[in-house]
Amino acid sequence: MSGTIHRCSTSYTEQYLDSYFGHLGPIFKVSTNPFLPEYFISCGNDWNVKIWHMKEMEALLTIKSEDMESPVNNIDWCPFISTVFASVTKDGRVEIRDLNEFAQIAVVTWEKPKDVKDLDYTTLKFSPNNPVLVVGKNRGGVDVFRLVGFDDQSVRPFNLQQQDLRKHLDKTRDKSKGVIGD
Repeated sequence: MSGTIHRCSTSYTEQYLDSYFGHLGPIFKVSTNPFLPEYFISCGNDWNVKIWHMKEMEALLTIKSEDMESPVNNIDWCPFISTVFASVTKDGRVEIRDLNEFAQIAVVTWEKPKDVKDLDYTTLKFSPNNPVLVVGKNRGGVDVFRLVGFDDQSVRPFNLQQQDLRKHLDKTRDKSKGVIGD
């Protein structure tokens, strides 16, 4: 696998509209931001999470988790706070990050107990209506996390949520394309 993301159209099935290069290996998930769909996030086998803008072929931001030893299986943007996203790794780490905070450090980290063997996390999804994150396991079943402290931010108006995300990612763009977490 090449680690390339292709933007396609249902009208033009013979060609890609754009190609985005940056991951070193298979990409497991791509998700658009619910407040500003021109921004999207990706994760993959290279242990990286990348944030992109549709008009730029290189990632705006690359985030590497602390002490990561496993591929990032899935990511999801929070549906009620524009700058928050969660990721889950194969080795059992769930991280929630807020780009308004310091993106290098997760605001919430949960790791499966060390004595739990043969359990991989494969997927996650924020609830669209409540501050809840559901994490799926490879052998069926889910873990459900109630996100304490997220209620206050979720009442911000839609246009302010958009401004928050733009402000942070424009600031990142103005610096140079960087890697967070090295």
